[in-house]
Amino acid sequence: TSFYLYRDMSKVSMSIYRFSWVVPSVRILYIMCRVSPKLVKKTYEGIGLPVPEYLTTFKDDFTAGVYMGVATTNVYNKLRETEGMHGLLFEEIVGEPELATKAIFKVSGIPQELVKDAMRCFTRDSQKGTPISQDILKTKPGVEITEEYRVRASELLVRCGFPALHESCRLPGTLDF
Repeated sequence: TSFYLYRDMSKVSMSIYRFSWVVPSVRILYIMCRVSPKLVKKTYEGIGLPVPEYLTTFKDDFTAGVYMGVATTNVYNKLRETEGMHGLLFEEIVGEPELATKAIFKVSGIPQELVKDAMRCFTRDSQKGTPISQDILKTKPGVEITEEYRVRASELLVRCGFPALHESCRLPGTLDF
């Protein structure tokens, strides 16, 4: 059983931006997103992400990060249709970790008696000691977000078939618990 963890696209953009300061290939995506539409298209195609025909350069890193979230979510949508992948909404997992773990274990065929042991994972950073640990990422600069950038990102989301930033988004195939 496979899962796709997703969250609000504003938060996705913020996370990817911080992540880009420790993962050079992601930082390069941000730089290329400002250079030329052809370069953006080739870059996304080269890493296997879908590219809409209207894709252009991005004027700001916030909107570029939102598009990175859209691209990976489109991959999830394809895998959901072909492989039966389930979506997991991050805020729901954090809000109800035990219920979420029970639902994930049930779908995955993992015995429910292991849920108690699994709950310990919510108390520690799974990336501790790596360049993408919470301790390191929280020291990286955040992405600039202005009202103009929010409007631009919302317009992009709507063109890509997603709700605007101020609207909630629950993807098809998201696990209920």
